[in-house]
Amino acid sequence: MTAGFEARVTAHEGGGAAAVAGAAGALRVAWEAHCADFLSAHLAEGAASALALDGEQPLAVRLLSAVDTWRAGDSARGAEQHETEGPPARARTEPGEEAVTSANACGARLGIGEVIALAESYAKAGLRATTVPESPFRRS
Repeated sequence: MTAGFEARVTAHEGGGAAAVAGAAGALRVAWEAHCADFLSAHLAEGAASALALDGEQPLAVRLLSAVDTWRAGDSARGAEQHETEGPPARARTEPGEEAVTSANACGARLGIGEVIALAESYAKAGLRATTVPESPFRRS
């Protein structure tokens, strides 16, 4: 799952939508391969972190809330606690209490397929917005 690691590095380097796309892709691969739940949750947190670093806090909170729901009652959480600090922690406070409460409520109902779809949709829109159109003066 080096793609998940690469997405995190890209996110911290300011990769924006490309980082979210990488994280969503890694999560999709894990889901389709029926990887362990803890790995999928960790990769979903990576997508949320990439979103938070790209300034998309409400969507990041929705993903984090979904992960919290998936992990309800999981006592093996300690090693991954760092993921809820830094950008994800700020995402849970910056939008304001009302926005965070709403995003949490929406996120708690999301399954892994929906989390992937949201992250992929954000990434596709962001990548389209940053793509430089081909010059009409380019010679073949």
